[in-house]
Amino acid sequence: MSLFITGTDTGVGKTYTAARLLHLLRASGTSCAGMKPICCGDRRDAEFLLAAGSDGLTIDDINPVWLKTPAAPFVGSLMEKVDIDIDRILAAFHSLQNRVEHVIVEGTGGWMVPIHRNYFVSDLAAAMKMPVLAVAYNRLGCLNHAVLTVQNILAHGLRCIGLVLNNVQETGDIAAVTNADILKKILDIPLLCGLGENLKRTHLEHSARDSAGKREWHPCCCLYPQQTLIFMLLQKTLHMSQPVAECKARLASIQSYRRQFLMVTRATVTSSKTVDFSFRGPLGFEAHTVLLSVESDSSDEYAFESVGGNITLMGIVDFAEIRPNCTEVTLAVHYEIKNKLFAWLDRRLHFVDSFVTAELRSIRAHFEGIAASYLEHSRVLPMFQTATA
Repeated sequence: MSLFITGTDTGVGKTYTAARLLHLLRASGTSCAGMKPICCGDRRDAEFLLAAGSDGLTIDDINPVWLKTPAAPFVGSLMEKVDIDIDRILAAFHSLQNRVEHVIVEGTGGWMVPIHRNYFVSDLAAAMKMPVLAVAYNRLGCLNHAVLTVQNILAHGLRCIGLVLNNVQETGDIAAVTNADILKKILDIPLLCGLGENLKRTHLEHSARDSAGKREWHPCCCLYPQQTLIFMLLQKTLHMSQPVAECKARLASIQSYRRQFLMVTRATVTSSKTVDFSFRGPLGFEAHTVLLSVESDSSDEYAFESVGGNITLMGIVDFAEIRPNCTEVTLAVHYEIKNKLFAWLDRRLHFVDSFVTAELRSIRAHFEGIAASYLEHSRVLPMFQTATA
């Protein structure tokens, strides 16, 4: 995964946001690097990213161009009479991609900051061919800056995976109070609030190290303790205008549509006892595991659990006829995403919940189009038999 982080302006929290993502990636056990292609003035941003990424890199690896003038890159290059070599920047980027699994690139200033006369930060992001995460500061003027930035990202043919809104807190400023809700209404991208919060208390010169010489993360920088398991609970209810037996038969028929209600996924049936579970999330995340049926005490209740993969699942599907010709189907799922970065994103974006809801809506739409009964020609839940040791 590579990601380009841009801002609606300078000083909106791009570096803190990049550092937060790098900390979460490292905590998940994957190698990663932050990159600041161009530093103007000092190199503090690059030093911050270097400390947050994996060991073994140098400041020059992640910051190939350093201009001493604290101004836009184009201004700095004119004052210092140097030419900014784009090929050198791209070569450094590709070198990082070959050395680590994840590269988080932080742009200089805002999206349309000039690097050359006719070359901008936006052009550099396009050359790197990465999805873009925009960062905005929650204040008066944020709406205009955020919308212009996101629209220009899309106009460059790039995918904007979300907008981070920093400095979301209780305030008497009506603009700051309402910005998040308005942005959700006018932008069709995920909105993340406060991703870069609290990182200002992390100082590079005080990075602690344990007895083995490895970096010990500041408590503000690691979202969860290393051994903590974060289980999420989903509970969904679907009402169907059929008795229980007919309802089960219709659910079994979904096999031909490559949708398994009991597994709540577009699954491929691999045998009569297991089902592959997979779905896609943001930032290239793809959940995958194998679901296995387990014994239940009731004929109207079906239980399942996962084996292997990068997501842990366990749950039940319960059928109850609450009145004649009306069945209530309840799905309850406990799940844990093992990657801490994507677990954190799910807690913010609820993409597992959205996936399950979309599946249930699809199933309901399928059922509403069925007129004939399935009782006489469909086995009940043929894909979901209890496995034996």
